[in-house]
Amino acid sequence: MFRRLSALLSGLLVCAAVGLVTAPPAAAGASCGQVWGSQAKGGGSANDMTLVAIRTGRHACYERLVLQFDEPLLGWSANYTNAPLLTRERGGASLNVNAFTKTPPLTLALTDRRVANVGGYRTFRDVRSTSAVTTAIQLDVRSRLPFRAFVLPGPDGGSRLVIDVGHRWCSAGQSRC
Repeated sequence: MFRRLSALLSGLLVCAAVGLVTAPPAAAGASCGQVWGSQAKGGGSANDMTLVAIRTGRHACYERLVLQFDEPLLGWSANYTNAPLLTRERGGASLNVNAFTKTPPLTLALTDRRVANVGGYRTFRDVRSTSAVTTAIQLDVRSRLPFRAFVLPGPDGGSRLVIDVGHRWCSAGQSRC
């Protein structure tokens, strides 16, 4: 009888140990793994180009703004600002996105025109044009969240400036955030 009880307890211990060592099933939701910052990003120099399209998209871990130009983009910047050009309507932070042109910044004509509908988005709150002279966009977001910005080649020799804003902060090396 002692042998049976010992075998039963040993079996239970092995099952418990395997249960503790084996990884739990994956939780529902995406594995983002992104570790972006909220510091200013930019590159290139001035260029004369025309903005031909503005698109937005929702992804599992971030939301995306794409500005499409008819020529290769050589200069751009994206940064959070404490003093947005336009009043924030619904966002807790404003991300200013600029594509440089030959026109000096001192001659900017301020506008306030909504250029994309982001109703129902988790992170984006508003996308508005802030200049009639250059390509300047104010992207209002829920709060100061990590973002990345980069340029991709576009159709017909053009280019696309892509801004991705994460839904939340992730720690370095963290695969779920």
